[in-house]
Amino acid sequence: VEYKYDILKLIEELNKEEENKEEKIEAFEAKIERFFNYVKEHKDFAKLKAKIEDSHFVEDEIYNDFTKIYNHFKRRNREDIFVQYTQNLVEKLCDDFKRVIE
Repeated sequence: VEYKYDILKLIEELNKEEENKEEKIEAFEAKIERFFNYVKEHKDFAKLKAKIEDSHFVEDEIYNDFTKIYNHFKRRNREDIFVQYTQNLVEKLCDDFKRVIE
């Protein structure tokens, strides 16, 4: 299956035994898009985008800025299944996000 975001492949693998796997993945994709919209609206987005577009910045700097925004989102959405699944996959989310805005 071809997915819009690479992280959805991981979610599929985690849910391979689950019923209604396709519906769960579609719902999770909507949560990713909601989070990516949050990132784009965050006060630090301009700084993050500038670093993504400037090849002089190393990946760690980009990941650190993205993680700060993720942590703001996480504090506001602690109980969300999205946070539970992604808290150890923030760099993967960042990689998907970079492809979305490039």
